Parts: sequence; structure tokens; C-alpha cells
Amino acid sequence: MTEAANVTQASTDPPRLTPTQRLHEVTLAALNRSSPSKTPSVEISRNAKGDWQFDVTASPDDGETLSECAARVLGVVRELEGQLELSRAQHFGRDYLPNEKAAVKAKRGSGDK
Repeated sequence: MTEAANVTQASTDPPRLTPTQRLHEVTLAALNRSSPSKTPSVEISRNAKGDWQFDVTASPDDGETLSECAARVLGVVRELEGQLELSRAQHFGRDYLPNEKAAVKAKRGSGDK
């Protein structure tokens, strides 16, 4: 009689998931989870060379396309680049690639050298 009771109890329990099935469930849950924050943010810091580093984060507003959101973020980036002063290394052109040095010269308004 106890074997019959075990068989009926086992048949009512849901089947155990395989590791692959569990991974699938967790992945779907993560993909379906909504974004924790839709507020835009900007983080500004300086590295060891004194260069400004910034991280601009934004999510598309309702009805806004991804390209419109990217344009909005790039506008913030360009504004930050125009407002933050150059580091000493950038002023003297050290440790930079030729295209970066050209950008520094153009920003300073100096001639060729």
C-alpha cells in the first residue's frame, strides 16, 4: 500500500527541470525584466593622466526611436567635450595618437607643429 501511495504522490508533483531547462527559464526571466531605471544619468571623472572621462546613459522616451535617443546622448557628449578643459597631457600633446593630437591642436587653435 505504501508503494501505491508513493506512486500517486510522485505523479502529482511537477517534473524536475533539467539544468538546460532551468537556464532557459532564468534567461527568459532576465530578458523580460523591465529596466530598473529610465532616468538619464551622467558620470564624470578624471583618470590618472588628468583626462576627463564621462559616461552618459539614457533610455528612449515613449515614442522616441533609438536613433533619436542616440542623437540626444551625442548632443550631451558634445556639450561636455566643449565645456571640460583639456588636461596637461592634452595641452602638451603627450601620450596621444596623431589623430588625437590633431584634435587637441584644433581645440587650442594653434598652428602646425
